[in-house]
Amino acid sequence: MNSRTFRLSKILLVFLAGAMPALAGTLSGTVRNGTTGAVVPNQDVILIQLQGGMQSAETFRTDAQGRYTMDHPAIGQAPVLVRVQYRGVNYHQNVPPGQAAADIQVFESTASFDALHVFQRIIVLQPNSAVLLMGEEFSVHNESKPPVAVFKEDGSFLFDVPTGGELGQVSAAGPSGMPLVQGTIEKGKGRYAIAYPMRPGENNVRVSYQFPY
Repeated sequence: MNSRTFRLSKILLVFLAGAMPALAGTLSGTVRNGTTGAVVPNQDVILIQLQGGMQSAETFRTDAQGRYTMDHPAIGQAPVLVRVQYRGVNYHQNVPPGQAAADIQVFESTASFDALHVFQRIIVLQPNSAVLLMGEEFSVHNESKPPVAVFKEDGSFLFDVPTGGELGQVSAAGPSGMPLVQGTIEKGKGRYAIAYPMRPGENNVRVSYQFPY
């Protein structure tokens, strides 16, 4: 094969690859209630694409054994999330590329904070031109027995921003370790809250804010 023919062959292969539709990836798993240990049948399972914001791509449903199977081009191409809304509380499971199975745990929930305690708090400061950037990371342990999620619509975790501080981004992560950006609820006098379900085990909350420097 001469060089001209070889180059034309490469161009044709690239063209055909671009013209072919993306193959659907497959993901399967089981939705289980972590409080009771029972599977959750007839439950909606939502595929969330992370590119371009958290976009709902498609909704699937578990069978009588709590199992689901989803086919979608986004699966396997980039990280995605799987969401289950159980009794009004959203539970997420991150799925990296190449992973074909993802079991999802949901929990019964309580509005009591008795089982929560802040195990660790880290503060980081960084001067940046005319502002002082500050970040706080809280390690929040949920030691409920039997295991339940701590959730309140008006705020499951409260934190303070010092006077003069401008609040930036707030994110939270459960035991699975996938941080999700949270909307904040203003409580007044520099106090804020997030309505995030604190799952049994270790949860992390990260808060950033800045001051004139």
